Amino acid sequence: MITLSSSELDNEVTGGFNKLISLLYANIIITKNKDFDPIKAGALGELSLSSCQKKLVSFSCRKMLSVGLLNKDATIVGLFMNYPNVDKAKDIINNLVVAYNQDAISDKNSQSKETMKFIEGRIEVISSELQSVENEKERFKEKEPADRHRRRSQT
Repeated sequence: MITLSSSELDNEVTGGFNKLISLLYANIIITKNKDFDPIKAGALGELSLSSCQKKLVSFSCRKMLSVGLLNKDATIVGLFMNYPNVDKAKDIINNLVVAYNQDAISDKNSQSKETMKFIEGRIEVISSELQSVENEKERFKEKEPADRHRRRSQT
């Protein structure tokens, strides 16, 4: 069981490991460190938790990231992160790749929809023009026998 208290909280908040804990300004999940050694750590006492705005965190992460071509003849890029916790760095990079891929898919879907709208619009215009030509053709066919009959009777 975990108990959180703060001067900013009206009441103590309790929760468990690996469970969502709702706070005033954020939802958090506290996980156990599999490498934690309570004998080496000794008594922990009071722990503090701080939070930052998303912009500050993203700016800080961006400063730790570097991107470069893996091969000057290829279009594959390498993402590298200088971060003390290797597992967390991997998670951040993996999530960036997932977000990038989702954004690329969203862009392609948006472009496809716009292309489809354009094509459908052109089909409507062409269909309307063809209908107009067909109508003219029918009128011409209806008018032609009468004109031919008039020309014969005049000769």
